[in-house]
Amino acid sequence: MTDYRREHVPATTPFIESLLESHLPVDVRTPLEFAEDHIPGAFNAPLLSNEERVEIGTLYKVEGPHAARKRGLELTAHRFPELVETIAREAQGRPLLVYCWRGGLRSKTVTSILDLTGHQALQPRWRPPSQACGPNSLPAPRERPGRWS
Repeated sequence: MTDYRREHVPATTPFIESLLESHLPVDVRTPLEFAEDHIPGAFNAPLLSNEERVEIGTLYKVEGPHAARKRGLELTAHRFPELVETIAREAQGRPLLVYCWRGGLRSKTVTSILDLTGHQALQPRWRPPSQACGPNSLPAPRERPGRWS
């Protein structure tokens, strides 16, 4: 019997800087977040626009995560085919390292879609500075000012 979860959950991996040599880093945060800080060489493929992120964040605070996720799906689902095509074209056959920030829902979503469409994509796991230990557990970019720029 096939383990559905094992085959259909996107692969996550500890962030190891050497992955940047073999994988295309894909930043799925908004253009504004990307402009503020990003991994060098990363390609910005935003799942949400700057304005949509504000709307979703407000909805999350006012009505909760379920309403925010539902609205996020309404805003983005029609763009999935073009998003996959854009990322695949930029990758030129390289495996993908898809990242965002904080909860990881945006990168998890895009990694799932890429995986379902036959693309090799990983979602890195960031660790906060209090839990970081060694080169395989780097804290998230914003927690290390100037780290990626």
